[in-house]
Amino acid sequence: MLHICLDDSPRFRWIELREVDSTNNFLRTYRPPCPTALTVVTAERQTAGRGQAGNTWESATGDNLLCSFLFAPPASIPPTESFVVNQVVALAVRDACAEFAGDVEVKWPNDIYADDRKLAGILIETTMTASSVERVIAGIGINVNQTAWAFADSPLPHPTPTSLRMIGGGEVLVRNVLEQMVGHLQRRIGELERGDVESIRNDYMLHLYRRSGTHRFADSQGEFEARIHAIEPSGHLVLERTDHSLSRYAFKEISFRE
Repeated sequence: MLHICLDDSPRFRWIELREVDSTNNFLRTYRPPCPTALTVVTAERQTAGRGQAGNTWESATGDNLLCSFLFAPPASIPPTESFVVNQVVALAVRDACAEFAGDVEVKWPNDIYADDRKLAGILIETTMTASSVERVIAGIGINVNQTAWAFADSPLPHPTPTSLRMIGGGEVLVRNVLEQMVGHLQRRIGELERGDVESIRNDYMLHLYRRSGTHRFADSQGEFEARIHAIEPSGHLVLERTDHSLSRYAFKEISFRE
C-alpha cells in the first residue's frame, strides 16, 4: 500500500465535513487558495448524494468514503478527448479499492465493480473552454463498511452492491481508504501531466469490466450479444456484434445485461 500524509501542503488540501448536501455541490463554488493544488472534501453524510445521470447514492452515515476531488488537468487536453480525465479518476479509484479487495474492475464508463457487484460510483463534472479542460470535480462514493442497503428491496432495476468489508470479511478504516485514494489519484494525475495518455488508455482497457468474451447488452432496439471492441478518446463505447458489425454508443444509450 501507499504511505500518504493527509496534512495540508502547497499541493494538497483536505476539507472535512460532518454533513453536506453533496460534496460536488460544495466544490462547485469553492475556489482553492492554490489553483494547482489537489483539494479533497469528505463528508460523513450526504443528504443529496448524486450518481451518474441524476441517480442518487445511498450511504449509511460514517460507513463509507464519500468525497469529491478538485483539480486542474494539463491545459493540453482538448474537450473532444476529455474522457481521459474520467479514465484517470476511474483507474485511481480502482487502484485504491484493489489495495483492499484484490481483483477490481472498471465498468464503462466509470463504475467500479468486484465479482459482478458495484463497489464504487463516480460522478465527474468538468469546466471547459473551447480548447481545453480547465477544472475537474470528481465525486466518489466507495462502499467501505456498509453491508445492507434500503434500495435492495426495491422492485426497480439496480446494481447489486458490495463493500470492502463484505469482500475482505472485516472492518476497514475509512481514513485508510482515503489515503490510498489520494495517493493513487496523485500518481495517475502525474501520468497525465507527463503526457502518458496512451498508457492511461491501455490500463483502462486492461482493467475494463467484461473486456473479454461475448456478453449481452441492450439498446433502444432490444437485447443482443457483442464484445467490447474499443473505447474511443471521446468516451464512446464501440461494440462488435456477432455478425462483426460495429455499434457506437454514448453513456445511457446502452446497458449491460446479466
